[in-house]
Amino acid sequence: MGKALFPIKAAKTQPAEQLEVRKLRGWKPHMARRPGETVADWRARLAWSCYACGKRFEHGQRQELNDHEDTHGAR
Repeated sequence: MGKALFPIKAAKTQPAEQLEVRKLRGWKPHMARRPGETVADWRARLAWSCYACGKRFEHGQRQELNDHEDTHGAR
């Protein structure tokens, strides 16, 4: 027969966390859940922080957050 379309390579073993990170496009290190942080606290922190740099804003400062993200060109 002919050559295989996709050559088989030995898979490198990677921690599960790294594999999950690669599935998430646009993931940044400051988005990671911190040790001891509850899921609710984690989501609240991400909701009120800049996507590009992680700068935190107070609850209710949506316009300031949007303007800040626009300076980075973040969506």
